[in-house]
Amino acid sequence: IIDVNCLIVLTRILTRRKMNPHYGVNFVMLISLGLTLAQQCKKKDIVKLETKIVKLCAAVKDEVHKLDNKITDLLERLEATPTVNTGLLDLYACKEGDCIGNDISSHDVDKETCAVLCQQQCQCVGFVYTLHPEASKPCWLKREICDTPTRLLDLYAFKEGDCVGNDISSHDVDKETCAVLCQQQRQCVGFVYTLHPDASKPCWLKREICDTPTSMTNTQTYYKDFGKCV
Repeated sequence: IIDVNCLIVLTRILTRRKMNPHYGVNFVMLISLGLTLAQQCKKKDIVKLETKIVKLCAAVKDEVHKLDNKITDLLERLEATPTVNTGLLDLYACKEGDCIGNDISSHDVDKETCAVLCQQQCQCVGFVYTLHPEASKPCWLKREICDTPTRLLDLYAFKEGDCVGNDISSHDVDKETCAVLCQQQRQCVGFVYTLHPDASKPCWLKREICDTPTSMTNTQTYYKDFGKCV
């Protein structure tokens, strides 16, 4: 049998405190708890019961307030503009080359911010970043990453012979590294690579490539074949 006096006190307490509708679920929980306690309630326990309910109400409000703060903080971080030097880029391994397809989206941002954007999307497992001079959006988020990226050298066509002039720089590196160096410079559109025995620096990066290379043995002119990039 429920003590009528206890129910009256419970109703008075819960009504008087004007609980915010935001805590409606908690209000129902308090009513349920109050009815359970009231079954064993006596007149002399009314004050103790009121104290318990007041404390419980305060505790629930405090926990919900903390949860609200956490949610607000999370939303602010997600909506904030990514900043550079976050250290996220250090969490990624790197392979030279391109993984074609499986794109999520592309963005005109720097490499560090590209890593931040990938980290914010659950389906993003990696990204391709290009320094292609004509790339308006160098950051490409990927839902899948290929095991063996397309080699940069495979993106170049070549002609036998030398294109004289329009040099950017020269390097003592192998042919694949020469392609990488060209890819890293926006003004580089190709390179000449020679196996001439007297060449101390066989890799010559070019800002322009001639239509018809000058005949030269053991020398090839490489130019970016954009038709190979899907």
